Amino acid sequence: MIRSTNLIILKVLGGIFWSIAIVASIAAIYSLYMSMAHGAPWTLLFGAVVVGFVARQLAVSVSGAKQRLNYVDQLMERGFQRVDAEAAWHMANNGGMNLLSNMHQVELADEIDRLESALGI
Repeated sequence: MIRSTNLIILKVLGGIFWSIAIVASIAAIYSLYMSMAHGAPWTLLFGAVVVGFVARQLAVSVSGAKQRLNYVDQLMERGFQRVDAEAAWHMANNGGMNLLSNMHQVELADEIDRLESALGI
């Protein structure tokens, strides 16, 4: 129950941060127009860009935390201990690489092995 509550909280936080990033991007475009056409201060543009960048980084970070929590939770449901599930997460992500890129690398390595065996190398 607590884990599902944490997933919901992370999903809401991610949505809030993405919304802030989108609004800040629109504000940056508007500030650029106002600065160039009407002489508005450039600090508004820089502020909007900084807020948008920080909000985006926070949204990506929350998304990664949500993905990790979900992955560990699924492994724990299959009988893994929490420590083993966390270790599996870190091994699967190998220094920050996401699971999809790891799967593509494994599929690529299998394809190379198949080609080498077919060519007799």
